[in-house]
Amino acid sequence: MKYWNQILRNIGHDIEEQFDSLRQRLEARLDHDPIIIQPYKAYGNYDVINLRGRVMQNNGITQSDRDTFWQNLLNTYRRFATDEIPYAVIEAQLGDKKTQFTADDEGFFDYRWSVETDVSDPNNGSQHPDVVLRLVDVPNYRQPDKVVSLACTVILPDAKAEYGIISDLDDTVIKSDVAHIVKLARNTFLQNSHTRLPFSGVAALYRALKNGMNGAHNPIFYVSSSPWNLHDLLTDFLELKQIPSGPLFLQDIGLRADQWIVKEHDTHKMAAIQRILSTYPTMSFVLIGDSTQHDAQIYHKIANLHSERIHAIYIRDVNTRSSQQVAIHELASDLAVKHGIPMLLVKNSLQAAEHAAALNFIPYDAVEAVRLESKQDDQPSNTIEYLTDIMQ
Repeated sequence: MKYWNQILRNIGHDIEEQFDSLRQRLEARLDHDPIIIQPYKAYGNYDVINLRGRVMQNNGITQSDRDTFWQNLLNTYRRFATDEIPYAVIEAQLGDKKTQFTADDEGFFDYRWSVETDVSDPNNGSQHPDVVLRLVDVPNYRQPDKVVSLACTVILPDAKAEYGIISDLDDTVIKSDVAHIVKLARNTFLQNSHTRLPFSGVAALYRALKNGMNGAHNPIFYVSSSPWNLHDLLTDFLELKQIPSGPLFLQDIGLRADQWIVKEHDTHKMAAIQRILSTYPTMSFVLIGDSTQHDAQIYHKIANLHSERIHAIYIRDVNTRSSQQVAIHELASDLAVKHGIPMLLVKNSLQAAEHAAALNFIPYDAVEAVRLESKQDDQPSNTIEYLTDIMQ
């Protein structure tokens, strides 16, 4: 069966490549939408910077809190009907240092730049001066009339960082209803960054973890199985809800020789977390996830592999069946006995904050901030009014 799966994946990948090639040759001869570089927040240490993003045609997406059902649906179509620019050549510049690299056949680039960087500005936390990205060449396409150039933010952990945070997004930070396919589709396709809702108190909790005990600017990394196509929605959501931003580790969707549409959830998350850990070999981490998928099992594996580097694990309890609760508690007991690592199944952000304060990850006054924000978040909002409008 595994043999036939591989054959079918190869056939599907070849068909997709042929279709993309035909479309790209046609667009190259005709006028096309402006070409842009869509950067993803870069990250690294003082020896290596990981530059990530995609070269594509501008899909013209805009969002507001009054977008209708049809506008949200159209924007979702635009996000997934991307016109990528394959094999574009990009130049990166940091100060007087420059390098060039080439995007892949889907327009993605993920380039590890070995470049020595200066210590980040202590007044700017973990955010390093921007790397400037410029489009150098677009093979087989009409060259843009204007120079395509933009600044890409790089996250370099502050020397004072006490620990890092690795968090899931769907049903951990943002309400997604991953376990219910209809609700998940509604949240993904028919809402936007203004109308999606965070869990109560999550913004205050993450701000507290980022600040640590001494305003340390602890870095936050978001690892999710959501596709890169939702990158703009997720980054805008974090900004609008005042949740600390950080590099996102999402998935490329599509038929490839090594995957059906998307990689398995466990495979993607394990690889992303291992990459973060290897980038910061001396940093310890707090892991945050939820009970709807396999975050507890993935974090359990990570903690067993890197027991000296995992401070604590928080799993948000999202409509968890009793059998799932038992399984998570068994994993928690195993980590406590073997390594002394706490894994908590928490009902809300306040429970996580109280435990984090008891372990001196955050100050006790931050717990009160989480409590107050949770009460505010739980107040009735204008969501019902919005839902009556979106179908108009």
